Amino acid sequence: MTEGREQAWRIAVVRTDLDAPPILAATRWLLRATATGGAFFIRGPKLDPTLVDALRTVETEAVDLTAVHDGVQKHLDTTQ
Repeated sequence: MTEGREQAWRIAVVRTDLDAPPILAATRWLLRATATGGAFFIRGPKLDPTLVDALRTVETEAVDLTAVHDGVQKHLDTTQ
């Protein structure tokens, strides 16, 4: 709940500061997509506690996008 409120607040700030049609459409989509995803996890089957811990770590810690990109690229290179 806390993360959801924080995200909604950040989106509200963006929508207030940048009142442009592309921004409004993108933030509307983001809110809808994340709310739907959240509902899926809440109503879905129970997740493995190890997976939940990993998801919480990703939410709370800064994610090194370069490392993520490199990991995805390495995986794609090995599966082709």
